[in-house]
Formats: sequence, C-alpha cells, structure tokens
Amino acid sequence: MELLEIKFLTIFLIFLIVLPLRPSIVSKEAYEASATTEIILFDKKVVNVHGRITFRYNSSVKKENVPLTVSLWANNFWSSIVIKKTEPNAEIVYAKYDEKSSTYIPTLKNDHDSMLMCIFEADLIPYREVRVEVWFKMIIYKVDESAITREDVGTVNEIPEELRLKYAGETYYWDYNSDPVQRTIMEINASIGGSKNVYDIVYGTLSWFSTHMVYLEREDYPYGRVKASKILNETIETPLGPRHYGVCRHFSDVFIAVMRGFGIPCNLYYGLIFANYGGKIGLIFEGGHAWCEVYMPKLGWIPVEVTISDRYMRDVVRVGLISELYYLPIYKEYTNGKPKRPVEPYEFVLPSYWSWSIEELEKSKQQSQVLIVHREVIQYILLALIVYLIVDRFKLKRKVEELSTPVITDDY
Repeated sequence: MELLEIKFLTIFLIFLIVLPLRPSIVSKEAYEASATTEIILFDKKVVNVHGRITFRYNSSVKKENVPLTVSLWANNFWSSIVIKKTEPNAEIVYAKYDEKSSTYIPTLKNDHDSMLMCIFEADLIPYREVRVEVWFKMIIYKVDESAITREDVGTVNEIPEELRLKYAGETYYWDYNSDPVQRTIMEINASIGGSKNVYDIVYGTLSWFSTHMVYLEREDYPYGRVKASKILNETIETPLGPRHYGVCRHFSDVFIAVMRGFGIPCNLYYGLIFANYGGKIGLIFEGGHAWCEVYMPKLGWIPVEVTISDRYMRDVVRVGLISELYYLPIYKEYTNGKPKRPVEPYEFVLPSYWSWSIEELEKSKQQSQVLIVHREVIQYILLALIVYLIVDRFKLKRKVEELSTPVITDDY
C-alpha cells in the first residue's frame, strides 16, 4: 500500500476516534450544548431588553451601601445575553452558589452552575422602595425536543456518580425520603413497569402529574415556599376528584424531589417567558416561570417543562419545552436549605415589581434553523467519501500501470 492510501486510512481512523468525543453541531450564536441528540433551535430572535425592578426594604433600620443582587442569565445552550448598561452602575459577574460558604462566588461562564449577575449598591431607608434598571441584548431560540425518544436515553445506572452526588441529593424543599414523595415514586414506578430508562421515568412522572395535579395558586404564593412533601400531602376537590395543587414553582419542586428520589440529577430553572404574536405586536414578555433540567445519560442536561396539569398538555409537550415559547433562564438552583430568620439588611429586601420591555433588532426574512445532527450521519458521510477516494486512487494507479507497460507482439 502506498503513502497516499496510508494517509487516507489514517484520516479515516482519526475521524472514527475523535467524532464520538465531540458534541453535535450547534449554532455559533447559541451556547455550547450539553445535549448531543437531535434538537432543533429555531425562530432566532435578537432583541434589546429593558428591565425595571423595584424592591421594598422591609425593616425599620436604615442601612447604607447594601449589595442587591439581580440574576439575569443562567447557564443554558439556547440563549445568551450581553449587558449594555445598568442604573445605578452595577458590578457584573458570573457567579455560582457555593454550598461550603453558603454564598455566591465568581466562576466562568461555561460552569454548569454559572449565572450572570448584577450587584448594585443601595442605601436602604425603612419601608422605602429601591429601583434599578438594566439594559441587555438577548439572542434566543425556541427549542424543539420532540425528536428525543426513549431509545436515545440511557438508564439510571449509567449516570456518573459525581453528578448524582452533587445534583441528586435530598434537600430541605426536595425531601424525597418523606412518605408522601416515596408513595408518589412507588406509583410512578408501577405505572412504568419498573423501567430504569430515564426517559420512561421522566415521562411517567409528567403523566402522573397530568392526572394527579391541578394548576392553582396556594397560600404561599408568590413569595413563600413549601416542601414537596407538603404539596403531595394536600389535595383540593375538583370536578375530576381530589388533586394536588400549585403553580409552576410547586410543580417544579415536586418534579425535582421525584427525580432525585429515583437517583436522577435534576435542578430548578427560574426565568422569563416570551411569546411571539407576530405582526405589529411581535415578541412580548409573558411573565415569570419555573421549569427544570434533567440529566439524561447519553444526551446530557435536557430542559423540561414540568407544569403539566392535564393529559392534553402531556401529549403536546411530552419531554421537553413548549416549542412555541421562548424560555430565558435567569436563575438556577441545585440545592437549598432550611429558611432562616432574616438578619442581614439585604435579607429584608423584597422584590415587589418588575417589567420588561422588548425591542426586536433583527427581523430576518428567512427563519433561522439550527439542527443538532446525529454524529453517526457525519461518520457515514466521511466513511463513504474516504472509501470513494481510496477506490478512485486504486483505479488511477491501475490506469497508470497499464499505460506505462510496453506492449509485446509477434510483429517485427
């Protein structure tokens, strides 16, 4: 075999070795995805966002130069933001919650737990309001995860132990060892036939939600919080019978407790929801929302809408986000502790009002679609190309040999 053929085979082997280690193709505007299955990011929007946030200081003690933190972006692969300015001026950092110190510490943008935060300094006057404003550019996509199937997802036993230790532990609000949560886990496990496939467990939980929970405000809403066990220990009468109840945050807390009870890493996202009404209305802010991210073996971290309060929504959403909405995560939570009485001045500050105005910057005539392609497709294309080049090389070599060989005949 000549040098050129050896080069071709070497390239072929390199591609076979390297490709399985690379993530699938994503847009350069979108943040690098953890997920490596077929996901479509579509209907790209580039907008300016102006946020106005009002806090009320609920203490009788005057304090100066108190830090107030506003989180504006939490690590995800379908959106990014660039802060343009703030009023008053704020320190802008990427930070994450540190369990050891119980504080937020600086980190890198691509840290899984990272959040982009603005830290304002404010003088706090008893029972007075404090207002801050932020302006940022947002690049965001809708997310279509409908192509994900159970065959794409691994089992609970395939989850790395380090992820399980950090993101599947029991916490104060996600108390999965409690009787109400354990009963729920047993019911869901029976409904899926004891399957260890993570997709089956996620879909089985959402299906359980669709027939056992109803969307309704609780007494702790909007600023209080209750344990998952309390939500699952209380019901309200509905035309379809007794149902556990709550809003998106309650659905999320129950979902995380159940996932972690199964041994599946799961975290909380909280953020802003935008909808595109088209025409002169365009993109508008719909409100705040809570949803989750789940670690699925073979795929990575997958965002999941969990406020599924009827079977219709279960069948429409299945496992993934509502693809007609834009989800901007501004906060991520992977742990929580027992609440304490406020002591520090900033702990008496209550976020009371907010508003978000939007100005679209790019109105593309062509819808932007970004497909995260199965890596096997690329391998097959490269394999076919290399085989073709090798065969073509041998054909060329034979042709040259035929032309250079002298023809011997009996004629003189």
